[in-house]
Amino acid sequence: MKRKQDHKILVLTPTNKAADVLTRKIMGICSTSNEYRDWLVRFGATGDMEIEKSGGYKEKDFDVLSLNRNVVITTIARFPYDYFIGKNDRRVFLSNMKWDYIVFDEASMIALANIIYPIYKSKPKKFII
Repeated sequence: MKRKQDHKILVLTPTNKAADVLTRKIMGICSTSNEYRDWLVRFGATGDMEIEKSGGYKEKDFDVLSLNRNVVITTIARFPYDYFIGKNDRRVFLSNMKWDYIVFDEASMIALANIIYPIYKSKPKKFII
């Protein structure tokens, strides 16, 4: 994201805790500039107050399409059914968005059956497992 290219990256984790840990790592790396606030989106349940206060935690009513570049971190369980609400109250499903990259974080902890649907449904430039 430092190159300022318009990439849309989806990171799928096995649990909300794993998503929080990864989000906190990214926040820590970018802590001197807080640049992550322009592109980092933690979507889904979190119990981490620092993530919630950072501005990176977003709920369904966030228009993710308003970002030219983003990294959305959520659980793989949300991929088939969850969505953001875009313009005109239109549902923007994670599974229907055009992603440049899809990353399966901690892939060894994700059941193979859960990984198959995103691979089948999406056509990113690259999958990272």
